[in-house]
Amino acid sequence: MTRGRPRYPDVLTPREWEVLGLLREGLTNEQIASRLAISENGVKYHVAEILSKLGVASRHEAAAWQRKPRNDRFAAFAFLLSSVKGIAYGTAGKVIGGIVVVGTVGALGLLALAVISMDKRDAALDVPQFVYSTEVRSLQEGSRTWPTRAVISYNVTDGREKVLLEYGGVSEYPVKERLAPSHLFYATEHRLNRAGLDGSNPQQVFAFPQSDPAVIQDFDISSDGRKVALILGAELNAPAFLIFLDAATGQELARIGGTDSRLNGFTGYLWKVHWRDDDLGVVVSGGTSSSRPGGRATVMLDGTVKVLDQEGFVHLASHGRYVADGAGAICGELISGHQVRVRDLDSDTILESASDSTKALTPWSLSPDGDELLYQQREWNGSGGCSNDVEWYLITRQGATPVPDLAGLFAQWYGPRLVELVCERTVYPGLTTVLPDRWADMYERCIGGSTSAGQLRLAGKPIDDVRDVFILGFLGF
Repeated sequence: MTRGRPRYPDVLTPREWEVLGLLREGLTNEQIASRLAISENGVKYHVAEILSKLGVASRHEAAAWQRKPRNDRFAAFAFLLSSVKGIAYGTAGKVIGGIVVVGTVGALGLLALAVISMDKRDAALDVPQFVYSTEVRSLQEGSRTWPTRAVISYNVTDGREKVLLEYGGVSEYPVKERLAPSHLFYATEHRLNRAGLDGSNPQQVFAFPQSDPAVIQDFDISSDGRKVALILGAELNAPAFLIFLDAATGQELARIGGTDSRLNGFTGYLWKVHWRDDDLGVVVSGGTSSSRPGGRATVMLDGTVKVLDQEGFVHLASHGRYVADGAGAICGELISGHQVRVRDLDSDTILESASDSTKALTPWSLSPDGDELLYQQREWNGSGGCSNDVEWYLITRQGATPVPDLAGLFAQWYGPRLVELVCERTVYPGLTTVLPDRWADMYERCIGGSTSAGQLRLAGKPIDDVRDVFILGFLGF
């Protein structure tokens, strides 16, 4: 069972209530494991969570415990707050829901996500809400693991959480969720669905038979909520299709195949898609089976295609019209070079740049409006090696300036929408990664350690314990 399931509007999760009920029957960990068909280590984890959340010291005290207000749990997390420190590695992409910072705070890895407002609100939603998803359980069948994800809304005003919907499971592998002005869209490998912003009235928008080898690899919704762009492919490294659909009816509006001559020069297979903020087209990203970066291309609804002439990995601004690149292959990685730059995709104009033949420069993250580029600078010894000491700089139209306070910069960029995920271990132990990543996803997860669950925080306040998190955005503010 996957640890780090989302919090429900109660002091314990449903599974924890099950375990507590069996504790009240006097069962041992071994007996509980047998009853619930989970491992004994899984039972130990749930029991430890129960004791912590209920504020009791023993199984017997837990069995005698009576319900208390949910707000008690928030107070219990206050001691875990800490600051962002120790940053040494990075990559970036677009901002659709925010940014993620992965770092080290003492013995913990810190994943900080700052989420920009998506300015999408339903008239019935009169309170500010933070919306995200997380894996809540998984089932192994044959050679494949089938996860189930929950989409959760956190009421910023009163701290209450609500599970809007769960989806996935056997034969319905979850792919992604997106927010639109009046609907929540979510996709499995073979179908695209939409529901109200409160998770009600789910409807199928697009589907094809389970026997079809093609799967939905990624999708995005236009800012007006009227059009869907999805990438459909049979398998990685195989030709795929970019398809535009009417978001209400599922009717196909246009498509382009990965082997289309208009995509000549595009590296890799079609993998990720992101709408421009003018809703005239999308930016598609390529995936590869090597460490080399995939291509980028702008595909407009009128059929115009422009393949980006890029250097290294490319970082996409949230509005889909600017990119940052320039990374080469020094420092033993494919992320650093001697220059960084921000370009306008439509005019191919260089808006801002920095270069130094004696330094290793690594593009990191574009600001929400795309007008500022954060990058890191390291000493380069001239033969491929680079220092581990990092200096941070910010490029604007006025030039490059040092960034002495990275946390302060993120606070300035994202304000009250700063989100953090604190983990015992991260993908890059002891290092820090800022997302949205190079593929335009707003996703992060905890790995390994004594527990794979991390603590999700909003504006410094603990709100959930999750193994992974995908940020959908904000409603109402």
